[in-house]
Amino acid sequence: MDNLIENIHDNYTLYQTLSMVGHSNKPEDFCLGDRVIVMNQIDSWSGNIKRGMVGNISNIMHRYKGRPAEHYEYWVTMFKIHGGVHERFELYNILKYDEVEKLIKDWKH
Repeated sequence: MDNLIENIHDNYTLYQTLSMVGHSNKPEDFCLGDRVIVMNQIDSWSGNIKRGMVGNISNIMHRYKGRPAEHYEYWVTMFKIHGGVHERFELYNILKYDEVEKLIKDWKH
């Protein structure tokens, strides 16, 4: 898991597999403080995040409840060399750390 970022960037099949895992996420699967692996952020223009970074969920927003655009946004804080980075992700772009760790171990065998 120490080189997860490189694994996801260098292995397109692994990236696609992890992306599919994210599409089975449900809002009740996550809570504040959960350790997660992030994929693609909502605000991709910021350039602060690389796929595979590890962070903790710091805020969960249930937006437009009861309307056609209803969705969840997850704010994740990741720590890098120059302090913390706080970005938002959609439900399918965050993955439980433990699940990804198991998948990576199985992937290599």
